[in-house]
Amino acid sequence: MINFTLSKTETNTLRDLLGRKLLHLRHDPFDKFNDETVYGRVELFFEDFVVLINYDYESFPLFGGNDDDHPRFRIKTIDEQDAVSALQDTKQIDVAIEETVKGVVLVQDTTKVEWDGKKDEICILKALILELGSNEIVIQGDYMIPLLNIFKGKEVRNMLVRPGDEFDQPNTKHETIRSFTKI
Repeated sequence: MINFTLSKTETNTLRDLLGRKLLHLRHDPFDKFNDETVYGRVELFFEDFVVLINYDYESFPLFGGNDDDHPRFRIKTIDEQDAVSALQDTKQIDVAIEETVKGVVLVQDTTKVEWDGKKDEICILKALILELGSNEIVIQGDYMIPLLNIFKGKEVRNMLVRPGDEFDQPNTKHETIRSFTKI
C-alpha cells in the first residue's frame, strides 16, 4: 500500500495545536481561477510558534512506477522568518482568525484502484480540518498539482471533493473509503 498520509511526528505537531489560539494564517494570493485556491503552502501563526502546512510534489509509486509525482501534505514547526512564500516576488495574505483550536481532523481516502490490468492500494491525506468552536477551516489539496483550497465557516467540510474523484478516469476501476480521524 502506498501511504501518502502524515508521519507520527507530523500528526503530533498537529495534536500540539489543540487548545492553542490560532492568531492568523498566511498564504500566497488566491489563484486567478478560483478565489479559494492558493499555491501549496499555508502558515499557521500561534503565540509562540508557526506551523507550516506544505503541499508539494513527491514521487508517487502507484503500480510500482517511480516516474510520476503528486503533491503530498507535510507539516512542521518553523521559525517565523521562514514563513515566506515559495514563489518569488509574492506578497502573502494574512487572514486574522483569533480563535482557539478545539480539534484537528484528518480527511483520508483509502482507494483500491485497477488500471490496465494492474492493481494497487493507496491511502491519501486529502484535507485537514481545524475545528474552531462554531467555525471550521478546511485546507484541501488538489490531487494533481500543488494547490490548496481553503474554506472557512460552518459545515465547510461539506465542500470537500468527492472521495476517489482523482481516479474517475476512463478504463480505471476504483473503490474508495473516506475516513475522518480526529486527533
